[in-house]
Amino acid sequence: MKIRRRSLSVCRLIVIITITLTLVNLAVGGDDQLMPRWFWETPDVGGIHLAIGFAQSYVRNMEASYEEAFADAAKRLYVDRGCRVTGERAQGSGPVGSFSLGEVAEFHTNETGLDNFTQAVIHIDSVRCGKYIVVLVGTGMVDVDNKITPSPTVEKARKCLEENDLQACGSGTCRTSYYQNLSWQEAERAARIDAAYSIASEVHHFRQKMDNQMVDVTVNKTDVAIAGYKTVGRALDKKNKQVWVFVEAIKEPLR
Repeated sequence: MKIRRRSLSVCRLIVIITITLTLVNLAVGGDDQLMPRWFWETPDVGGIHLAIGFAQSYVRNMEASYEEAFADAAKRLYVDRGCRVTGERAQGSGPVGSFSLGEVAEFHTNETGLDNFTQAVIHIDSVRCGKYIVVLVGTGMVDVDNKITPSPTVEKARKCLEENDLQACGSGTCRTSYYQNLSWQEAERAARIDAAYSIASEVHHFRQKMDNQMVDVTVNKTDVAIAGYKTVGRALDKKNKQVWVFVEAIKEPLR
């Protein structure tokens, strides 16, 4: 299903999307290891940027589900076109072993332009999978492969990454959960942060007293401008109950 403009009436839009989501949901069968090919492998469509959004499936209010997923996709697409990433993560090491001391990270964009940008974003395809829905959007209309396929292995999805002088790679993972849309969103976020650290990071080491014991602390910081992100692939590892997202980040401004 393809919708060329968001100017369609809300009622007509939701009816079309609901019918499509229902048909696709029958094919998927509620198993999120079976999804359209465009979900696992991001199509290469030249100068058109694509992004995916997630939302919980509200059976009695599909309009709200779609709007939430569309907004999530539009904001991710906005960030992926260029942003500044700042972050700090800390790791401790002591007699009991290594442990995380927490992480903070932010994506900095010009939020004042988001609303106008969202109005120009185009809906390309949608799929409902059990308790959540996925919406694919882009900066232009493209044909995508929506054949239902199983998830690739994590190793196969990772091989799609191509690191070079202009690009850095990042991977993000999250435990699967009842609210699988949140797991995918966290993996998307983590992959972008990981790519930022691979471009520029500053490491500090020191010792600190915690619970009457001295521990070694490592703090890793990043502050980098990203010219653009591209999600390369995704994978669902049911055995280890993890979802994975792989991205590439452009190090230098686009010319």
